[in-house]
Amino acid sequence: MIRARLSSTWLQPILAFALVLPLMACDDQAMDPQDQVGPNPVLPAPRQYLFPPMHLASVAGWKEGEKPTVAKGLKIEALATGLEHPRSIYVLPNGPILSSAYRIRIIARA
Repeated sequence: MIRARLSSTWLQPILAFALVLPLMACDDQAMDPQDQVGPNPVLPAPRQYLFPPMHLASVAGWKEGEKPTVAKGLKIEALATGLEHPRSIYVLPNGPILSSAYRIRIIARA
């Protein structure tokens, strides 16, 4: 009986908090969508963060022999292989392509 009372005394506040928590995320200010477009949109105030929130995409490379589909009449081919984490690609006016990479895999030739 004492054990049941202890668990119910702790359980009720936890359940109440769990039910109120989603309501705390609600904003009572209605936002007019027209205020967000045009030459002078209403912007939120800037906030300072210790670490800014960032959402980075995961790196996914192409598998061997795999290539994207292109529109009819176009073709696609690999210009360079073996690059890991290419940072920038620049095409010179006379045709050569320059690429800087963070890490390059060295392949020994037989």
